[in-house]
Amino acid sequence: VFSRKVSWPLGRGSVRGARSLAGVVRRSGGLYHVRYTPDPEAHNWVFEVDQLDIVGGADTREEAEQEAAKAIDFVLRYRASKRRTR
Repeated sequence: VFSRKVSWPLGRGSVRGARSLAGVVRRSGGLYHVRYTPDPEAHNWVFEVDQLDIVGGADTREEAEQEAAKAIDFVLRYRASKRRTR
């Protein structure tokens, strides 16, 4: 399993008009699009992975990228374990 993150400007974001960045996290299950948005009130970054219904946050964008990758891995492992137990 390997990952590669790419970020580029998207325009207006979902958190009070803040500028968002998008990224792609590659996992064995496919590509997952991640939206990173700064939250000026909380002084942190929010990440969203709509494909997997993930929303989270971290203090910096770099930490948000790491946390998003961890969250994607967790959800994929969880879903795989549910398929095995059926």
